[in-house]
Parts: sequence; structure tokens; C-alpha cells
Amino acid sequence: EIAAAKATVEGQLAAEKMILDLVTAYWDLANASYEVDVRAESLDLARKHEQLARQEIRSGQTEANALDTVNYEIAVREEALLTAKLTFEEKSLDLRRKAGLEIGRRDIVIRPADPLELDGQEWDVDQVIAQSHRVNRQLAVITLDKKSADIEVDVTRNATLPEINLSLQLGLLATGDTAADAFDGLSGNSNNNNSAVGGMNPISSPGFGYQVMGGLTMTFELSGAAKAAHAAALARRHLLDIERVDKEREIDAQVVTAAKAVMSDRTRVALADKAVGIAENNVKAERAKFVTNHGSTNFQVMQVQTKLVEARLRRGQAVAAYRTAVAKLQFLSGTLLDAYRIRIRTGQ
Repeated sequence: EIAAAKATVEGQLAAEKMILDLVTAYWDLANASYEVDVRAESLDLARKHEQLARQEIRSGQTEANALDTVNYEIAVREEALLTAKLTFEEKSLDLRRKAGLEIGRRDIVIRPADPLELDGQEWDVDQVIAQSHRVNRQLAVITLDKKSADIEVDVTRNATLPEINLSLQLGLLATGDTAADAFDGLSGNSNNNNSAVGGMNPISSPGFGYQVMGGLTMTFELSGAAKAAHAAALARRHLLDIERVDKEREIDAQVVTAAKAVMSDRTRVALADKAVGIAENNVKAERAKFVTNHGSTNFQVMQVQTKLVEARLRRGQAVAAYRTAVAKLQFLSGTLLDAYRIRIRTGQ
């Protein structure tokens, strides 16, 4: 029963690790998809500004070489977009492989269905730690091993005790001149009318009786092997106690780290949102200054656009990291399978 329970828990643990790997790969893919969109939008901004810059050159308000800064930025952003697309395809292939989806030459890209946004879930570190001590399947495996070790300790301790064996044998005896007469005696059908034939002695009457034998043996183990086996079983059980304590401390540290990451990433997203808003206003203001000839240059316009792109990319990275940290907390607290409504079937 313990072995069957352990096999079930190990199957659940393997499923949890696989789901955690899939969830991490999914949000990496979501971030890669988001980066492609941001890079494409930044390239579109640069190309739109190029049109404005050309109008300034045609009107004679700007020198022809002023367009070099814009063309350079367009080339850099095209390269960044190409790299982002390649990364997106790599992440798609990685997720297809892990999820067991078809891999072909076409239709490689997978578009995430969930938006790259935060959720409203709150996490209490103390509560997660307490729940992990109860539900975490890594600890459950050690607990089941400890139960097996307890049985081994009892068995080996019993082997060190003196062994006393009592045996009893009960036999039923039958007598007769022939086998048939003996069986008749067992059945109680004895024939007492026997007489002398041809001057011979009369045939003895069939009969039956009982025989009881008993034996008592006592065995002592003198080699010390049983005591050594018992000591080894105790050592293994003690080692499992140490392993559980060590695993609990490891899980506690991981829970605290993941919870800190969740709070930190949530703060990062809030700061990134603020930075994106400011960067968007700066882009609009710089563009207006450029159009109205109030001292803005192509370099300054490209610079504020780049800061906007960087702020958006940081936001996407923070959201992906937050989602991954949440999945890690669910794994540590033993709720990851329930969160995705997964049940592990056990063999009957």
C-alpha cells in the first residue's frame, strides 16, 4: 500500500514539474510575442518620422544629412525586429516540443491566448509555507519513505529476538492384516466373526488408534547480523528525518524567494507602467517640437522613441517574470495541478 501510494505521489510530482516547465515556457513565449509587437511598433514610429524628416528636407528647413540618424535607427530597429521574430519562433518550437504538439516546417509560431498582464491573486508567505509542509509532494515522498523505514525497523528488531517454535503433529493409526482391513478399522466397520481356516490362527481384528507428537525449539542469533541490520534500518530512518528537515528548509527558502519575486515583479510592472506613460508623453512632445521647429532634432526624436521601446520591453519582462514566480509558488504549495484542473489517474 505504501509503495502504491508513493508511486501515485511520484506521478503527481512528475506532472507538477512538467506543468511548471510548460507554464514557464508559455510565459517566455508570451514575452517573446510581446517583444515582436513592440519592435514592430517602434519600427513603424521610426518610418513615420522618416516621412516627416523628408518633408523638412524638401522644404529646406533641414539639411539632407539629417536623415542619416533616422535611417540608422530604422536599420537598427529592423535588425532588432528580425532577432525578436527568430526568438519568438524558437520559443514556439520549444513550447511545441514540451507540450507534445506537432512540429512542421510551417505553422511554427504559437500565439499566446492570455494577455501579458498581471492577475489579482494575493499570496501570504506564512500561509504558503504552512501549506507546503502539508501538501508539497516532495515532502510527501519522504514521508512515505519514512513509513517504509518504520516497517523495516520493526522487522529487523523482531529478527534480533529469540525465536521459539512450537510444533504439534496428530496422527491416526489403523491396524489390520491387509490395507483394506486397516481402512475398515478407520471407518469402524471391523468384522469380529473371523475363524480359523485350514488350521491357521485366526486373523486379528482391524482397529485404530491416535498418535500425538510435539516439539519445542528455541533459536538465538549469535553472529550479530540481525543487530547490524537493525542498526542500519535505524540509521536509514534517521537519515530520512534529516532529509525531511533539510527539504522543508529548502522549500521554505524557495517560497520566500518566489514570494519576494512576485511582490518585486508586481512593483516593477507598476513602475514600468509609469515609465511607459511618461515615455509616451515625451514622444508626443518631442514630435510636436520637431514639427513646429522648436529646437528638436531627429536624434532627440529617435532617442525618446528608444526610451519608450525600452520601457515597454521592461514591462513585458516584469509581467512574464511575475507569472513564472506565481507558478513556482503554486508548485511549492502543491496547488499547481488544481490550478490547471489536472487529475492524475492511478492504475487499478
